[in-house]
Amino acid sequence: MGENSLHGPDGLHVRTVAPDTASGVWARWAGATGDAAFLVTRGGRFAAAYPDIESLAEHIPLESLGEV
Repeated sequence: MGENSLHGPDGLHVRTVAPDTASGVWARWAGATGDAAFLVTRGGRFAAAYPDIESLAEHIPLESLGEV
């Protein structure tokens, strides 16, 4: 699985990560059990990880995210 990323306001960066990658440690920590999870950084620093899009949308307005 390739990684996809989106950017938001104030240095927010959201990317999909596979649990079997180095970033997957965060995905597993977030409770991911599927093929992907969402890793969130702000200014290059870890901010959060979410196991699915529904969890991400509860905390970050998806309409605020876009491609760069």
